[in-house]
Amino acid sequence: MTADRIKRELKKKQPFVSDEQEAVLNILRTGDQFQNRFGRLFRPYGITSSQYNVLRILRGAGQPMPSLEIGARMIQVVPAMTGLIDRLPKIDCVQSAASAAICQTIRRLRAGNIAAVDWSTVKVDQVKATTVADSISVDQPRDGLAAVKATVLSGGEAITVADGEILAAIPEMAQSTGIFPEPAAAAPWAAVKQMVREEKIRPNELVVCFVSGSGLKDIARASSVAGSPQVIDPSIDAVRSALAHDKAAHN
Repeated sequence: MTADRIKRELKKKQPFVSDEQEAVLNILRTGDQFQNRFGRLFRPYGITSSQYNVLRILRGAGQPMPSLEIGARMIQVVPAMTGLIDRLPKIDCVQSAASAAICQTIRRLRAGNIAAVDWSTVKVDQVKATTVADSISVDQPRDGLAAVKATVLSGGEAITVADGEILAAIPEMAQSTGIFPEPAAAAPWAAVKQMVREEKIRPNELVVCFVSGSGLKDIARASSVAGSPQVIDPSIDAVRSALAHDKAAHN
């Protein structure tokens, strides 16, 4: 890459401080271009360039290897090896019933011949989202196809929950786990409860429930189901007094 070209790409108006600076920037810029192209190459297969490298090393070895040994053979100094596991877990899609473009698409595909689906032609349905869970309120998700594909290929469920169940999950999670979620982040727990009722989760299954956003992002909705916060003095005694009062009120 010539000096004039990299100056144009970086929109650099001043000359390089030194030849060394120019060389380093050229190397970094070129490496980034390669990474972007590799990313586009591997994206249709659902893996990263690091994960491809791990698979290449394992194929060359012809046998299982400890992760530290694999890491020592990687190109990256600190390789991103996460994402490679013994088996693919089921990935369940959870949406509000009032904003269910992805779940609706999954059900439409499964109603047909899912084995013959050409993913390059699949379009995510568009809906009129009205859910109170603001962070997942979208008519047509930007990368909805990736979620549809991950759910279908992993054999996961497409679960829709009512807004009332989502809001009810907020104080329940806060009281039982100490985690205060926003409505969108409470949706997975509401879905887990629904799946248990419908016997879609076995008693011995390990379930990972993602909580992706704090309730502080949507105080108004949280307050509507959890009540307004109690204002106390900034002292341990005030905290203890408030807890004692709250405990007595619920006995």
